Amino acid sequence: MASSANLHYHAVLLDWLGDYPGARPCHERALAIRRARLGTDHPDTATSVLHAGEIAHAVCDYAQARTYYEQALAARIRHDGPDSPGAAELYNNLGLLLNAMGEFDAALPYAERAVAIWEAQEQPNRSLQSMAINNLGYLHRARGEYAAALVQLRRALAIREEVYGPMHSFVGVTRNHIGRVYHYQGRFEQAGAELEATLRLFDAAIGREHPITACALSNLGMLALEMGDHAGARWMLEAALDIHRRILGAAHRHTAREMNRLGLLHQALGDRATATRYLRAALALRRRILGDLHHDTANTLGHLGVLLLSAGRPWQARPLLAGALRCHLARLGERHPYTARSLLRMGQVCAALGEQEISRDYLSRALAVYTAVLGSDHPYTLAARQAQVTAC
Repeated sequence: MASSANLHYHAVLLDWLGDYPGARPCHERALAIRRARLGTDHPDTATSVLHAGEIAHAVCDYAQARTYYEQALAARIRHDGPDSPGAAELYNNLGLLLNAMGEFDAALPYAERAVAIWEAQEQPNRSLQSMAINNLGYLHRARGEYAAALVQLRRALAIREEVYGPMHSFVGVTRNHIGRVYHYQGRFEQAGAELEATLRLFDAAIGREHPITACALSNLGMLALEMGDHAGARWMLEAALDIHRRILGAAHRHTAREMNRLGLLHQALGDRATATRYLRAALALRRRILGDLHHDTANTLGHLGVLLLSAGRPWQARPLLAGALRCHLARLGERHPYTARSLLRMGQVCAALGEQEISRDYLSRALAVYTAVLGSDHPYTLAARQAQVTAC
Protein backbone atom coordinates (compact mmCIF):
# COMPACT_ATOMS: atom_id res chain seq x y z
CA MET A 1 0.00 0.00 0.00
CA ALA A 2 3.05 2.25 0.15
CA SER A 3 2.75 2.86 -3.60
CA SER A 4 -0.79 4.23 -3.35
CA ALA A 5 0.12 6.36 -0.34
CA ASN A 6 3.14 7.79 -2.16
CA LEU A 7 1.03 8.57 -5.21
CA HIS A 8 -1.62 10.16 -3.02
CA TYR A 9 0.80 12.46 -1.18
CA HIS A 10 2.64 13.37 -4.37
CA ALA A 11 -0.68 14.32 -5.94
CA VAL A 12 -1.60 16.42 -2.89
CA LEU A 13 1.72 18.27 -3.23
CA LEU A 14 0.99 18.98 -6.90
CA ASP A 15 -2.48 20.22 -5.88
CA TRP A 16 -0.89 22.66 -3.44
CA LEU A 17 1.48 23.90 -6.15
CA GLY A 18 -1.46 24.51 -8.47
CA ASP A 19 -0.39 21.85 -10.99
CA TYR A 20 -3.86 20.38 -11.35
CA PRO A 21 -3.27 18.66 -14.71
CA GLY A 22 -0.15 17.00 -13.28
CA ALA A 23 -1.92 15.93 -10.10
CA ARG A 24 -4.86 14.25 -11.80
CA PRO A 25 -3.16 11.07 -13.10
CA CYS A 26 -1.51 10.54 -9.69
CA HIS A 27 -4.88 10.71 -7.92
CA GLU A 28 -6.44 8.38 -10.50
CA ARG A 29 -3.65 5.80 -10.15
CA ALA A 30 -3.81 5.91 -6.33
CA LEU A 31 -7.57 5.38 -6.53
CA ALA A 32 -7.23 2.42 -8.89
CA ILE A 33 -4.72 0.73 -6.56
CA ARG A 34 -6.86 1.26 -3.47
CA ARG A 35 -10.03 0.04 -5.15
CA ALA A 36 -8.24 -3.13 -6.30
CA ARG A 37 -6.56 -3.88 -2.98
CA LEU A 38 -8.96 -2.48 -0.36
CA GLY A 39 -12.36 -2.53 -2.03
CA THR A 40 -14.81 0.29 -2.62
CA ASP A 41 -15.95 0.80 0.99
CA HIS A 42 -12.56 1.15 2.69
CA PRO A 43 -11.98 4.63 4.23
CA ASP A 44 -8.71 5.04 2.31
CA THR A 45 -10.52 4.28 -0.94
CA ALA A 46 -13.18 6.86 -0.09
CA THR A 47 -10.42 9.40 0.56
CA SER A 48 -8.92 8.69 -2.85
CA VAL A 49 -12.34 9.00 -4.48
CA LEU A 50 -12.74 12.37 -2.74
CA HIS A 51 -9.39 13.64 -4.01
CA ALA A 52 -10.03 12.31 -7.51
CA GLY A 53 -13.27 14.28 -7.43
CA GLU A 54 -11.53 17.42 -6.24
CA ILE A 55 -8.95 17.29 -9.02
CA ALA A 56 -11.62 16.58 -11.66
CA HIS A 57 -13.45 19.61 -10.23
CA ALA A 58 -10.28 21.73 -10.45
CA VAL A 59 -9.76 20.90 -14.15
CA CYS A 60 -13.46 21.58 -14.93
CA ASP A 61 -14.49 17.96 -15.56
CA TYR A 62 -17.67 18.60 -13.62
CA ALA A 63 -19.58 15.46 -14.60
CA GLN A 64 -16.75 13.20 -13.43
CA ALA A 65 -16.26 15.26 -10.27
CA ARG A 66 -19.94 14.87 -9.38
CA THR A 67 -19.75 11.10 -9.88
CA TYR A 68 -16.73 10.84 -7.60
CA TYR A 69 -18.21 13.09 -4.92
CA GLU A 70 -21.47 11.14 -4.86
CA GLN A 71 -19.57 7.83 -4.63
CA ALA A 72 -17.43 9.15 -1.78
CA LEU A 73 -20.48 10.53 0.02
CA ALA A 74 -22.29 7.20 -0.23
CA ALA A 75 -19.25 5.41 1.22
CA ARG A 76 -18.91 7.92 4.05
CA ILE A 77 -22.61 7.63 4.90
CA ARG A 78 -22.40 3.83 4.97
CA HIS A 79 -19.30 3.93 7.15
CA ASP A 80 -19.99 6.88 9.50
CA GLY A 81 -23.59 8.01 9.01
CA PRO A 82 -25.29 10.90 7.15
CA ASP A 83 -24.48 13.55 9.76
CA SER A 84 -20.84 12.66 10.29
CA PRO A 85 -17.90 15.01 9.72
CA GLY A 86 -16.84 12.81 6.80
CA ALA A 87 -20.22 13.27 5.16
CA ALA A 88 -20.07 17.01 5.85
CA GLU A 89 -16.87 17.27 3.82
CA LEU A 90 -18.67 15.76 0.83
CA TYR A 91 -21.79 17.90 1.26
CA ASN A 92 -19.45 20.89 1.17
CA ASN A 93 -17.77 19.69 -2.02
CA LEU A 94 -21.04 18.95 -3.77
CA GLY A 95 -22.31 22.41 -2.86
CA LEU A 96 -19.14 23.98 -4.23
CA LEU A 97 -19.35 21.91 -7.42
CA LEU A 98 -22.99 22.76 -8.06
CA ASN A 99 -22.11 26.41 -7.46
CA ALA A 100 -19.44 26.16 -10.19
CA MET A 101 -22.00 24.53 -12.48
CA GLY A 102 -24.37 27.45 -11.94
CA GLU A 103 -26.97 25.28 -10.18
CA PHE A 104 -27.33 27.61 -7.21
CA ASP A 105 -30.65 26.31 -5.86
CA ALA A 106 -29.37 22.73 -5.89
CA ALA A 107 -26.11 23.82 -4.23
CA LEU A 108 -27.65 25.64 -1.27
CA PRO A 109 -28.99 22.63 0.73
CA TYR A 110 -25.62 20.86 0.47
CA ALA A 111 -23.68 23.95 1.57
CA GLU A 112 -26.06 24.66 4.45
CA ARG A 113 -26.03 21.03 5.62
CA ALA A 114 -22.22 20.95 5.71
CA VAL A 115 -22.16 24.04 7.94
CA ALA A 116 -24.95 22.70 10.15
CA ILE A 117 -23.08 19.44 10.78
CA TRP A 118 -19.94 21.28 11.84
CA GLU A 119 -21.95 23.66 14.03
CA ALA A 120 -23.43 20.64 15.85
CA GLN A 121 -20.01 19.16 16.74
CA GLU A 122 -18.76 19.74 20.27
CA GLN A 123 -15.18 20.01 19.05
CA PRO A 124 -15.34 20.54 15.30
CA ASN A 125 -12.37 20.40 12.99
CA ARG A 126 -11.94 24.17 12.73
CA SER A 127 -10.18 23.97 9.39
CA LEU A 128 -12.98 22.05 7.69
CA GLN A 129 -15.63 24.06 9.51
CA SER A 130 -14.16 27.33 8.21
CA MET A 131 -13.97 25.86 4.70
CA ALA A 132 -17.68 25.00 4.76
CA ILE A 133 -18.59 28.45 6.10
CA ASN A 134 -16.38 30.12 3.49
CA ASN A 135 -18.00 28.15 0.68
CA LEU A 136 -21.50 28.95 1.93
CA GLY A 137 -20.52 32.62 1.84
CA TYR A 138 -19.12 32.19 -1.67
CA LEU A 139 -22.41 30.60 -2.76
CA HIS A 140 -24.41 33.52 -1.33
CA ARG A 141 -22.08 35.86 -3.24
CA ALA A 142 -22.74 33.98 -6.48
CA ARG A 143 -26.48 34.12 -5.81
CA GLY A 144 -26.28 37.91 -5.48
CA GLU A 145 -27.07 37.76 -1.73
CA TYR A 146 -24.29 40.06 -0.66
CA ALA A 147 -25.28 40.81 2.93
CA ALA A 148 -25.67 37.09 3.67
CA ALA A 149 -22.36 36.42 1.94
CA LEU A 150 -20.49 38.87 4.16
CA VAL A 151 -21.94 37.34 7.33
CA GLN A 152 -20.57 33.90 6.45
CA LEU A 153 -17.29 35.11 4.95
CA ARG A 154 -16.44 37.20 8.00
CA ARG A 155 -17.14 34.20 10.22
CA ALA A 156 -14.88 32.05 8.07
CA LEU A 157 -12.16 34.71 8.10
CA ALA A 158 -12.16 34.94 11.90
CA ILE A 159 -11.78 31.16 12.24
CA ARG A 160 -9.09 30.92 9.57
CA GLU A 161 -7.02 33.73 11.08
CA GLU A 162 -7.31 32.03 14.46
CA VAL A 163 -6.29 28.61 13.11
CA TYR A 164 -3.68 29.57 10.51
CA GLY A 165 -2.55 33.10 11.30
CA PRO A 166 -3.09 36.15 9.08
CA MET A 167 -0.77 35.21 6.18
CA HIS A 168 -2.01 31.74 5.19
CA SER A 169 -3.37 31.15 1.70
CA PHE A 170 -6.72 29.99 3.13
CA VAL A 171 -7.07 33.41 4.77
CA GLY A 172 -6.35 34.93 1.36
CA VAL A 173 -9.10 32.87 -0.28
CA THR A 174 -11.70 34.28 2.12
CA ARG A 175 -10.37 37.84 1.85
CA ASN A 176 -10.56 37.53 -1.93
CA HIS A 177 -14.26 36.64 -1.67
CA ILE A 178 -14.87 39.55 0.69
CA GLY A 179 -13.14 41.92 -1.73
CA ARG A 180 -15.33 40.70 -4.56
CA VAL A 181 -18.47 41.27 -2.49
CA TYR A 182 -17.35 44.83 -1.79
CA HIS A 183 -16.75 45.29 -5.52
CA TYR A 184 -20.25 44.08 -6.37
CA GLN A 185 -21.69 46.36 -3.70
CA GLY A 186 -19.96 49.37 -5.25
CA ARG A 187 -17.67 49.83 -2.22
CA PHE A 188 -14.64 50.26 -4.44
CA GLU A 189 -12.20 51.67 -1.88
CA GLN A 190 -12.82 48.78 0.53
CA ALA A 191 -12.69 46.31 -2.36
CA GLY A 192 -9.34 47.67 -3.47
CA ALA A 193 -7.85 47.44 0.01
CA GLU A 194 -9.06 43.87 0.45
CA LEU A 195 -7.99 42.64 -3.00
CA GLU A 196 -4.57 44.31 -2.81
CA ALA A 197 -3.98 42.71 0.60
CA THR A 198 -5.10 39.37 -0.84
CA LEU A 199 -2.67 39.59 -3.74
CA ARG A 200 0.23 40.46 -1.40
CA LEU A 201 -0.70 37.51 0.80
CA PHE A 202 -0.82 35.05 -2.11
CA ASP A 203 2.46 36.36 -3.53
CA ALA A 204 4.10 35.66 -0.17
CA ALA A 205 2.35 32.36 0.65
CA ILE A 206 2.18 30.51 -2.69
CA GLY A 207 3.90 32.75 -5.23
CA ARG A 208 2.76 34.61 -8.33
CA GLU A 209 2.91 31.51 -10.56
CA HIS A 210 -0.21 29.87 -9.13
CA PRO A 211 -3.81 29.75 -10.39
CA ILE A 212 -5.18 31.11 -7.11
CA THR A 213 -2.81 34.09 -7.23
CA ALA A 214 -3.79 34.68 -10.86
CA CYS A 215 -7.46 34.79 -9.83
CA ALA A 216 -6.70 37.49 -7.25
CA LEU A 217 -4.69 39.43 -9.83
CA SER A 218 -7.57 39.21 -12.29
CA ASN A 219 -10.11 40.37 -9.70
CA LEU A 220 -7.95 43.38 -8.92
CA GLY A 221 -7.71 44.03 -12.67
CA MET A 222 -11.50 44.08 -12.98
CA LEU A 223 -11.75 46.58 -10.15
CA ALA A 224 -9.15 48.75 -11.90
CA LEU A 225 -11.20 48.53 -15.10
CA GLU A 226 -14.36 49.63 -13.31
CA MET A 227 -12.50 52.56 -11.77
CA GLY A 228 -11.17 53.68 -15.15
CA ASP A 229 -7.55 52.57 -14.73
CA HIS A 230 -7.28 50.92 -18.14
CA ALA A 231 -3.50 50.60 -18.14
CA GLY A 232 -3.43 48.92 -14.73
CA ALA A 233 -6.33 46.67 -15.67
CA ARG A 234 -4.64 45.60 -18.87
CA TRP A 235 -1.37 44.39 -17.40
CA MET A 236 -3.13 42.56 -14.57
CA LEU A 237 -5.65 40.81 -16.83
CA GLU A 238 -3.03 39.89 -19.40
CA ALA A 239 -0.73 38.55 -16.67
CA ALA A 240 -3.60 36.47 -15.22
CA LEU A 241 -4.42 35.05 -18.65
CA ASP A 242 -0.78 34.13 -19.22
CA ILE A 243 -0.53 32.30 -15.86
CA HIS A 244 -3.74 30.38 -16.41
CA ARG A 245 -2.83 29.38 -19.95
CA ARG A 246 0.59 28.09 -18.89
CA ILE A 247 -0.52 26.27 -15.75
CA LEU A 248 -4.09 25.17 -16.48
CA GLY A 249 -4.08 25.15 -20.26
CA ALA A 250 -5.98 26.86 -23.05
CA ALA A 251 -9.25 25.00 -22.38
CA HIS A 252 -9.86 25.86 -18.71
CA ARG A 253 -12.69 27.87 -17.20
CA HIS A 254 -10.26 30.41 -15.71
CA THR A 255 -8.65 30.92 -19.11
CA ALA A 256 -12.10 31.61 -20.57
CA ARG A 257 -12.82 34.08 -17.78
CA GLU A 258 -9.65 36.07 -18.48
CA MET A 259 -10.50 36.18 -22.20
CA ASN A 260 -13.97 37.44 -21.33
CA ARG A 261 -12.52 40.11 -19.06
CA LEU A 262 -9.96 41.21 -21.64
CA GLY A 263 -12.82 41.52 -24.10
CA LEU A 264 -14.52 43.94 -21.70
CA LEU A 265 -11.28 45.89 -21.32
CA HIS A 266 -10.84 46.31 -25.08
CA GLN A 267 -14.48 47.28 -25.38
CA ALA A 268 -13.81 50.05 -22.83
CA LEU A 269 -10.76 51.08 -24.87
CA GLY A 270 -12.92 51.34 -28.01
CA ASP A 271 -11.13 48.49 -29.79
CA ARG A 272 -14.14 46.53 -31.02
CA ALA A 273 -12.17 44.13 -33.19
CA THR A 274 -9.94 42.94 -30.34
CA ALA A 275 -12.87 42.89 -27.93
CA THR A 276 -14.86 40.72 -30.34
CA ARG A 277 -11.95 38.33 -30.79
CA TYR A 278 -11.53 37.81 -27.05
CA LEU A 279 -15.26 37.51 -26.39
CA ARG A 280 -15.85 35.00 -29.18
CA ALA A 281 -12.98 32.87 -27.89
CA ALA A 282 -14.41 33.09 -24.36
CA LEU A 283 -17.89 32.18 -25.57
CA ALA A 284 -16.65 29.10 -27.43
CA LEU A 285 -14.74 27.91 -24.35
CA ARG A 286 -17.60 28.59 -21.96
CA ARG A 287 -20.06 26.74 -24.17
CA ARG A 288 -17.68 23.79 -24.31
CA ILE A 289 -16.91 23.69 -20.58
CA LEU A 290 -20.07 25.04 -18.95
CA GLY A 291 -22.80 24.58 -21.55
CA ASP A 292 -25.18 27.00 -23.22
CA LEU A 293 -27.34 27.60 -20.14
CA HIS A 294 -24.62 28.58 -17.65
CA HIS A 295 -24.77 32.19 -16.46
CA ASP A 296 -21.11 32.75 -17.43
CA THR A 297 -21.90 31.68 -20.99
CA ALA A 298 -24.89 34.01 -20.99
CA ASN A 299 -22.73 36.86 -19.68
CA THR A 300 -20.32 36.55 -22.61
CA LEU A 301 -23.22 36.29 -25.06
CA GLY A 302 -24.60 39.52 -23.60
CA HIS A 303 -21.24 41.27 -23.89
CA LEU A 304 -21.10 40.38 -27.59
CA GLY A 305 -24.61 41.77 -27.95
CA VAL A 306 -23.52 45.06 -26.39
CA LEU A 307 -20.64 45.30 -28.86
CA LEU A 308 -23.10 44.99 -31.73
CA LEU A 309 -25.45 47.51 -30.13
CA SER A 310 -22.64 50.02 -29.65
CA ALA A 311 -21.65 49.51 -33.29
CA GLY A 312 -25.14 50.62 -34.38
CA ARG A 313 -26.40 47.13 -35.21
CA PRO A 314 -29.31 46.66 -32.77
CA TRP A 315 -31.11 44.15 -35.01
CA GLN A 316 -28.08 41.84 -34.72
CA ALA A 317 -27.62 42.56 -31.03
CA ARG A 318 -31.19 41.73 -30.06
CA PRO A 319 -31.11 37.90 -30.41
CA LEU A 320 -27.87 37.69 -28.40
CA LEU A 321 -29.20 39.92 -25.61
CA ALA A 322 -32.54 38.09 -25.59
CA GLY A 323 -30.72 34.76 -25.30
CA ALA A 324 -28.66 36.04 -22.37
CA LEU A 325 -31.80 37.28 -20.61
CA ARG A 326 -33.63 33.98 -21.10
CA CYS A 327 -30.72 32.11 -19.54
CA HIS A 328 -30.39 34.50 -16.60
CA LEU A 329 -34.09 34.35 -15.85
CA ALA A 330 -34.10 30.55 -16.05
CA ARG A 331 -30.97 29.96 -13.97
CA LEU A 332 -30.78 32.97 -11.65
CA GLY A 333 -34.34 34.28 -11.43
CA GLU A 334 -35.53 37.89 -11.69
CA ARG A 335 -33.82 39.13 -8.53
CA HIS A 336 -30.15 38.87 -9.48
CA PRO A 337 -27.74 41.60 -10.65
CA TYR A 338 -26.88 39.64 -13.82
CA THR A 339 -30.58 39.42 -14.67
CA ALA A 340 -30.94 43.15 -14.02
CA ARG A 341 -28.06 43.82 -16.42
CA SER A 342 -29.72 41.69 -19.10
CA LEU A 343 -33.03 43.51 -18.56
CA LEU A 344 -31.24 46.85 -18.87
CA ARG A 345 -29.58 45.81 -22.12
CA MET A 346 -32.85 44.57 -23.58
CA GLY A 347 -34.37 47.91 -22.71
CA GLN A 348 -31.55 49.68 -24.52
CA VAL A 349 -31.76 47.54 -27.64
CA CYS A 350 -35.54 47.90 -27.82
CA ALA A 351 -35.14 51.68 -27.51
CA ALA A 352 -32.63 51.62 -30.38
CA LEU A 353 -35.16 49.67 -32.47
CA GLY A 354 -37.91 52.21 -31.71
CA GLU A 355 -39.92 49.90 -29.42
CA GLN A 356 -40.35 52.48 -26.68
CA GLU A 357 -43.12 50.84 -24.66
CA ILE A 358 -41.30 47.50 -24.51
CA SER A 359 -38.07 49.33 -23.69
CA ARG A 360 -39.66 51.15 -20.75
CA ASP A 361 -40.92 47.87 -19.30
CA TYR A 362 -37.47 46.25 -19.45
CA LEU A 363 -35.79 49.32 -17.98
CA SER A 364 -38.32 49.58 -15.14
CA ARG A 365 -37.74 45.94 -14.24
CA ALA A 366 -33.95 46.42 -14.32
CA LEU A 367 -34.15 49.48 -12.09
CA ALA A 368 -36.40 47.67 -9.60
CA VAL A 369 -33.96 44.75 -9.31
CA TYR A 370 -30.89 46.94 -8.97
CA THR A 371 -32.59 49.10 -6.34
CA ALA A 372 -33.74 46.09 -4.32
CA VAL A 373 -30.45 44.17 -4.49
CA LEU A 374 -27.79 46.89 -4.62
CA GLY A 375 -29.54 49.98 -3.23
CA SER A 376 -30.60 53.29 -4.72
CA ASP A 377 -27.10 54.84 -4.77
CA HIS A 378 -25.16 52.01 -6.39
CA PRO A 379 -23.46 52.95 -9.69
CA TYR A 380 -25.44 50.27 -11.55
CA THR A 381 -28.73 51.57 -10.13
CA LEU A 382 -27.83 55.11 -11.13
CA ALA A 383 -26.91 53.92 -14.64
CA ALA A 384 -30.25 52.11 -14.95
CA ARG A 385 -32.10 55.23 -13.80
CA GLN A 386 -30.22 57.32 -16.37
CA ALA A 387 -30.99 54.79 -19.11
CA GLN A 388 -34.66 55.04 -18.21
CA VAL A 389 -34.54 58.84 -18.49
CA THR A 390 -32.72 58.67 -21.82
CA ALA A 391 -35.18 56.15 -23.26
CA CYS A 392 -38.14 58.35 -22.33
